[in-house]
Amino acid sequence: AGAIRTAYYADHCAPPEPFLARYRREFGAESDGCRAILAYDAVQALAAALRALPPLSAADLTTDLARTRDRTRAALGRVSFEGVAGRILFDEHGDVRRGVAMMAVEPGRPPGDRRRLFGWLGEH
Repeated sequence: AGAIRTAYYADHCAPPEPFLARYRREFGAESDGCRAILAYDAVQALAAALRALPPLSAADLTTDLARTRDRTRAALGRVSFEGVAGRILFDEHGDVRRGVAMMAVEPGRPPGDRRRLFGWLGEH
């Protein structure tokens, strides 16, 4: 039989241990892969876009809702900050620009310690 070697795979994120520990403390369970960290950063991005808008009136939230949605979308396109999963910024199409985490799984290490961030591909 051949030697067991380190395996590599790509993932959408590499949650830092402080985030995972806080998640376990708050929810009493492990984070479900990248979902929690990406959702957290998405809410932070939307909050940043909303903070960039002038105060919203009652009309902005009722009769002018379509215009408010367009203003919010435009503000979101200008958002750029360091999120928990890495740099958050959007391209001209509204797609997030993000690198891909290259993860390593190392045999012979304790089960909870086999996975580690090897590096990033693309913008991070």
